[in-house]
Amino acid sequence: MRLITHLTILAVWSATLLSSVALAQTPIENVNEPGRNPYQSVVQLFDPTAPGARCDVTVSNFCFVSHLQVPTGKRLVITYASARFRGDDQLFSKNVAIQDGRSRVFLPAPSLIGEGLYIAAGPISSYIDQNQTPLMLIEGIDSQLPAIESAIVGYLVSVQ
Repeated sequence: MRLITHLTILAVWSATLLSSVALAQTPIENVNEPGRNPYQSVVQLFDPTAPGARCDVTVSNFCFVSHLQVPTGKRLVITYASARFRGDDQLFSKNVAIQDGRSRVFLPAPSLIGEGLYIAAGPISSYIDQNQTPLMLIEGIDSQLPAIESAIVGYLVSVQ
């Protein structure tokens, strides 16, 4: 009888130990993994007076292009951005940058890809806080035909 009691206690103890080991090996889910919360915003702008655009094509030849607002409780981590635009060949300076309320992150210098069309694209590291709207600043656009395609790619992480 005593042997059966010890075996029973040993069996209960072993089962408890094994169940705690199994719980310890439960995979942890990373909710901020880039693939779980992707962000991609693409804007095509053919009219500098369209909603979502703040352009000055008469004096300074630039546009701010608004992208999708970052949701409450999230932060946007930008990993890549691109802009294709019709540039003014008379202007020396052509720049593209991602901007929030505090700072600008410039893309590589725009390259001429044909008949007044320029492209600036590349990986960048920047972030935009919750409830903010990412803006792409494009300088040196053609005031007569300000055709712009703008894209921002990244992922959202939770803000605590």
